[in-house]
Amino acid sequence: MMGVIRLFMSFLLGLFLASFYWMSSSEVESVAQSLKEQKRVTTLEKQISELSKVNIALRQEVELLN
Repeated sequence: MMGVIRLFMSFLLGLFLASFYWMSSSEVESVAQSLKEQKRVTTLEKQISELSKVNIALRQEVELLN
C-alpha cells in the first residue's frame, strides 16, 4: 500500500515539474518572439532614418536646381 502511495506522489511531483517546465518554455518562446519583433522595429526605424536623410538631401538638390 505504501508503494502505491509513493508512486502516486512521485507521479504528482512529476506532473508539477512538467507543468512548470511547460510554462517556462512558453515564456521563453514569448520573450524570443518579442525580441524578434523589437529587432524588426529597430531595423525599420533605421531604414526610416536613412530614407529621411535621403529625402532631405534630395529636397536640397531640388532647391539648388530651382
